[in-house]
Amino acid sequence: MQLLVVAAFVLIFLREESGWPARSLAHPWWVPALFPACMALVWLAADRYMRAQGVRIDRTGDHRAVRRAFAAGRVARGVGLALHAGAVLGLDWLGAVRAVVGDLVAVDEVLAATPMLVLIVLTWWSEFPIDRRLREAGVLANLERDPSAVTLPARRQYLLSAIRNTMGLTLVPIVAITGWEELAERVAGRLAVDHHAALLGARLVGVALVLLLMPAAAVRLWDTVPLGAGPLRDRLLDLAALARVRVRNLLVWRTHMATINGAVMGLVAPLRYVLLTDALLGSLPLEQVRAVMAHELGHVRHRHLPWLLAGGLSILILSGYAAERAVAALPGIRGDATDLAALVLSLALAFWAFGAISRRFERQADTFAARLLSEAEGHAEVRPEAVVAMAGALETVALLNHIPADRHSWRHGSIRSRQASLMALSGRAADDLGPDRSAGRAKAAIALGCAAALTIVAFGGA
Repeated sequence: MQLLVVAAFVLIFLREESGWPARSLAHPWWVPALFPACMALVWLAADRYMRAQGVRIDRTGDHRAVRRAFAAGRVARGVGLALHAGAVLGLDWLGAVRAVVGDLVAVDEVLAATPMLVLIVLTWWSEFPIDRRLREAGVLANLERDPSAVTLPARRQYLLSAIRNTMGLTLVPIVAITGWEELAERVAGRLAVDHHAALLGARLVGVALVLLLMPAAAVRLWDTVPLGAGPLRDRLLDLAALARVRVRNLLVWRTHMATINGAVMGLVAPLRYVLLTDALLGSLPLEQVRAVMAHELGHVRHRHLPWLLAGGLSILILSGYAAERAVAALPGIRGDATDLAALVLSLALAFWAFGAISRRFERQADTFAARLLSEAEGHAEVRPEAVVAMAGALETVALLNHIPADRHSWRHGSIRSRQASLMALSGRAADDLGPDRSAGRAKAAIALGCAAALTIVAFGGA
């Protein structure tokens, strides 16, 4: 879902950077009316279909109706993104917004993305009755295991939680970086300094500040409370100490039992938090909770976030350079079309490469978890019990989040492939593990990419 939000703003960025189209193809008055109307029709069609599937669930109990209902939401959001792309790149939707509100810092971009953001929220509104049926179906099992875990949020709570937990953490850094960059561009223009150098420096400083301060904002944006004192907190902090990872606090991320997940945020220890959702703590046995904690600690111990950021930036620079050369060599593509095609191609290449790196880092974090759990029990090799705990945590999270184990994820791969990688570690020496070597090769490639990207920036690709 976060990718849809990012994509909505990336399309606006494409429009800004490429200058496409040079002239608006739209009549001044009908773009603002037609585009939101089309988005509304997409939502109404999806809502009607999901209502029909809800009726089918009530009458027949057909589990396929649940999948079809949620698939309708995904299709609606995909069609909405396509309409958003057409409006921004083909009908100068951003220009239509600016004709009304002006070129305000970050405001016009947010308003231009609003129809897409509203469509996402409306599909959540339509999906709520399906989600409610699934929750009601699991009430009995929850009552038998833990009566306090039973929760049936109202639609308003459901939407607010989804907006805060899914959309908010993506919107806040995007808006902050966009606003920072626009301000820097205007200041650099007024001071008549080297425009390109000033913008590049401002982007780097802005991204660094957002990444540094975002954890403090996130724990307030999300509904979080400190994990209370007790054996669970002590066991988790013992793992952090064993991993030599300092954290500011362990937090319970309250999602009304809607999300089973864990996360670690913060580049520096004073602003580093480990978050475990209420559903995860209420659904997983202790050893699997410890495995999830160890996985998150693995991301910190191996510095995956800085490496991902360095890799993402170098990939964008290198893919942009390569795409410009490739597109320029194609016949029949000139002017603004060249810039747009190069941007699209470079983003596609960066998307593929970033996913490939991220999947290797996820497997290394899984490996770290199995090794850390083994070390906590005094073993120098990876113990089968530790492998089972981590693989079981993946299985439980996938099952309770209704994620097919064989479904491939762009950033994480499939649950089944990660479990197979874990099973191959059982009994192996902790200092000789395949996922560590694979992640090491990825880091070496990132280092080379950074060197090449710095060369291109310094010498202009000459």
